[in-house]
Amino acid sequence: MNLQRYARICEMLARRQPDLTVCMEQVHKPHNVSAVIRTADAVGVHEVHAIWPGSRMRTMASAAAGSNSWVQVKTHRTIGRGRHPFKRPGHADPGDPSL
Repeated sequence: MNLQRYARICEMLARRQPDLTVCMEQVHKPHNVSAVIRTADAVGVHEVHAIWPGSRMRTMASAAAGSNSWVQVKTHRTIGRGRHPFKRPGHADPGDPSL
């Protein structure tokens, strides 16, 4: 890897948004899950939470276009467990009816 490419990657990583997280619930089609992951990656989100009560969540690796390498996907069985990471200071609770 040349120095220009390395500097570009470092700059991109410095612009990530650690204070922004995505939470999705029961997105049924794998290509839609992959689209959410790609979009999160494009705007600098590095963490996606997925509420998936049934079997294992499916994504389309080919449709994710490498974003799977940069975006961490955390799955939860229930909305209660999925809300737990957001119950920290500075985070909006996605299950809060007042939002």
